[in-house]
Amino acid sequence: MADSPDAVKKALSRYSDYVEAVLAKPVPKPFDRLPEGVSGRGIIAPSNAIIRDLIGVSQVERVYGVNGSGINIAVVDTGVDYGHPDLATALRYWTGTYKGDSIREPLVFDADQSQVLLLQPVSLVNSTHIHVGGRYYETLLPWSIYIYSPCDYNRIPAVVNSIISSSNDLRFGVTYMYVPGLGTVVSGVLVIRGSRVGHNYFSHAIVDANMNCNFGDDYLASPPHAQTNEWTRDAFLRYHLNRIIVPDYDRNGFPDVSLGVAGGFFYDLFWHFSYPAEIHPGWDKQGRWLSIFYDFHSHGTACASAAAGRSIVGYSITGLSVVRLRGMAPGAGVVGVKALWAGNVEVGMLWAAGFDVDPATGQFYYTGSRRADVISNSWGISYFGYDVGAFGADFESAFVAGLSLPGFLDPRYPGVLIIQAGGNGGPGYGTITSPGAAPGVVTVGASTSTHFAYVYTRWVRLYSPRAAAGLAMRSSAGLLGGRLRLAT
Repeated sequence: MADSPDAVKKALSRYSDYVEAVLAKPVPKPFDRLPEGVSGRGIIAPSNAIIRDLIGVSQVERVYGVNGSGINIAVVDTGVDYGHPDLATALRYWTGTYKGDSIREPLVFDADQSQVLLLQPVSLVNSTHIHVGGRYYETLLPWSIYIYSPCDYNRIPAVVNSIISSSNDLRFGVTYMYVPGLGTVVSGVLVIRGSRVGHNYFSHAIVDANMNCNFGDDYLASPPHAQTNEWTRDAFLRYHLNRIIVPDYDRNGFPDVSLGVAGGFFYDLFWHFSYPAEIHPGWDKQGRWLSIFYDFHSHGTACASAAAGRSIVGYSITGLSVVRLRGMAPGAGVVGVKALWAGNVEVGMLWAAGFDVDPATGQFYYTGSRRADVISNSWGISYFGYDVGAFGADFESAFVAGLSLPGFLDPRYPGVLIIQAGGNGGPGYGTITSPGAAPGVVTVGASTSTHFAYVYTRWVRLYSPRAAAGLAMRSSAGLLGGRLRLAT
């Protein structure tokens, strides 16, 4: 028994000629005492503040130096807010040739096509204003909605005139998205082709994040170009640099409003652009559309933070004073996949695993490389009759089992590790819900808990105790009439 790999090597050094390899793991060390303010009575409810120590993750990172670097975790959920300081540097980008065009996009995917702005030409009124009123703007949710711009005229900063040649270099669209804490956000977005500085594509964008009809203050809140990188949170966006729409108007280092990521990839769920449906880059270089990837619920952001939070922000937690919440793998990249807006989880998982759509046939094919090494699914199908035939034999369970299996979907396909929530159906025999009962996935959930909550059901008109399930023993929230339920 040894407490570090170096100690093992030292102990076996005299036998180096005979030992080919050594497999070692650190010996778990229990707390000498519980953290201040945490009750020693009853069962400890795990939380991000201490769960790393409780399950030995902190010790693994300290002894082996393993923190998830080089690994991408796909969080298939409600979206991910990369504007949070703990997650900004977890955003990854993809650069290469896609459908014959050289592109660079954030490695995020909207399987539900929940926010695609169809852009329209607009006109310069003078050097300081553009006219955007008097018409509807179409935004895909994925169904079409038609919105008037909040303003008839928008003020533009001088930098716009310095990089365009004429009004033909301007396109405009309007957001319509529900953001937790903000409500429905209707903001103008100006997409710009910098033809005067040599760009033959739409290379910049400004978001009126504070919805005051003035793009000037959004630009002024931006750091200088020399201080900007791919993780800079800003409202003035550059195609080949920063994409996170999070201005800091008061320049205190923390976001004032977070509206997601410009671009990425999306699936044309309602066949707006072609039939059969295709996957498209989110920032169209020809200025036809702009997709915005955001978290409409905050559940996906919580899951991403638990997986790979960078422990930058301090939180005041009762009994623990001010702590920084470090994820299980703080060096890993987070590949956000939004699939719980319309429930298109199958397409979301296929994309994360490295599949794409053949535009001629509509069929999925393996591209030759995965976009994520791990898929995290903190949701399940809690409808009682869905898997009534047999646990793990329903469609969703069969799907994730096939996706996890090397060579099953394509001879070159290496498979993917899928971490699946057990669901919120417990406790009791047979309460792991689909697809948590699938073979080939790693099913996770809470340990035994004696905490009860009273739940009123529509089937039985009485209040009955039901034990809380799901990691950290929190409640669930339903989507799509109960088909998909968040395991939180």
